[in-house]
Amino acid sequence: ASRGDTHTSAARSFRRGESTITVETVTDEEGIHRPRPLHASAIEMFANVGTALQQLRESQSVAGESREPDEEVAMEVEEVIAPPPDPRLQFEGISIGELKSIASRNGITLPANTLERSEIVDALVDAGVSAHLEPGDFSTWSVSQIRAVASEVGVDLSNSLSKEVMIHWLVLECREHQNVSKYVSMLIPLVNLSVSQLRSVAREWQVNVRDCVEKEELIHRLVLSAATRRGM
Repeated sequence: ASRGDTHTSAARSFRRGESTITVETVTDEEGIHRPRPLHASAIEMFANVGTALQQLRESQSVAGESREPDEEVAMEVEEVIAPPPDPRLQFEGISIGELKSIASRNGITLPANTLERSEIVDALVDAGVSAHLEPGDFSTWSVSQIRAVASEVGVDLSNSLSKEVMIHWLVLECREHQNVSKYVSMLIPLVNLSVSQLRSVAREWQVNVRDCVEKEELIHRLVLSAATRRGM
């Protein structure tokens, strides 16, 4: 008989996962519980169980690797691309006189026999002209001219330190108020004219500018006259 067989035997149970393993122990001379030595048959049984578990793990691993992922159902979504807006639409509601003013400020010379509104609109669209005032329309203006016009239409530029910022606020005001846009639109082609050219325009429009000395005074008088005639 072995040393452990001469002492008290006991059975202890341990829970591993969902399985309960019972291990038989013996108490040696020092009072320490030790597992009872396994017989050869028991050792072989545990070895077989370990081999079976290893084979099971390997089979599960292989099965997992060979499993094809679920196929994703691809939904065909028809992409609807809206056609670009017709650039002619931006000129709706603009009179022939105003269209000609837009052409003039953008340096577009219309044929003398151009009478139809659609012809003027086509010329503006072909030239890539916008119906609205753009910052580039004021590129030739001086700071004093910008401030004078802004003051006339009620735009406060007291905190604007650069020409670009002044133009930004003036353009914004024109886009928000149609009457301001019309007024400034008439100014733009006149700003690029010389004093003698402005006086020629005044004679053509039958506007009295005898008391006007400065260029800004001439422009202001012409614009006021045009605005009065157009009911602005």
